[in-house]
Amino acid sequence: MRRAFGAMLLVAAALAQVTWAPRLEVGGAFPNLVLLAVVAVTWTLGARSGLVWACVGGVLLDLTAPGPIGPHALALLPGVYVISFWIRNLEHPNALHVALSNALLMPIAIELVRRLQTLVRLGPQPT
Repeated sequence: MRRAFGAMLLVAAALAQVTWAPRLEVGGAFPNLVLLAVVAVTWTLGARSGLVWACVGGVLLDLTAPGPIGPHALALLPGVYVISFWIRNLEHPNALHVALSNALLMPIAIELVRRLQTLVRLGPQPT
């Protein structure tokens, strides 16, 4: 039951991410709802579940975006990896830690997606 609810939450976050989240743009940036969901899963269920849901959420975002499959998943994985180390070193995690980790990881994930998409568009260079 928990996995089914998590899957529905992730699909809803991916659909909201590509439909109405761009309308919430502030200063050229908008929230990454899938990253928010994946961070929440990592904080509640642990690192392994977070890594799995990061892959699934990234592939869902890649399927809804024009371009290759993989950049979003690759951008979400390092964030979950870092958060898993953070979780292990905290005695009493709370909502402030989740909010802080999202605030720190959001710009990093967005920049990583941009760079990966640029690399994919350029393709291999002839030597």
